[in-house]
Amino acid sequence: MNITDHLPAFFAHYLATALWSSTDAGGNPLDAKYTEDDIEAETLEILKAHCLSFLSRAAPFIDAEDGIADRWTRAGHDFWLTSQGHGAGFWDGDWPKYGDLLTKMSKCYPSEINLEQNEGGQLVA
Repeated sequence: MNITDHLPAFFAHYLATALWSSTDAGGNPLDAKYTEDDIEAETLEILKAHCLSFLSRAAPFIDAEDGIADRWTRAGHDFWLTSQGHGAGFWDGDWPKYGDLLTKMSKCYPSEINLEQNEGGQLVA
């Protein structure tokens, strides 16, 4: 299995979840105003590196989970939620075989990534 085949879907849903679950200073979800295109290139590279690192370890377990529709997009979503300590993610029962392991793997990554608007109007971590 080549993880780079799954990276686009995984990363797109990781970013969409980051924007959906993060808020601006007024408490408004970032996805109401921002898209992936509004994230600074350097921040995108850092976030992509996290995703590649995670996938290099977790891909066999994601691939082995049976019965999960769109598992690669779901994994990107759950990686953001789990690594950031949200109330849902790999551990909440949708990954019956490897949810606990994927949760442990997710906890090896930064847990407080805050996307904020910089002076140029882009989102940075």
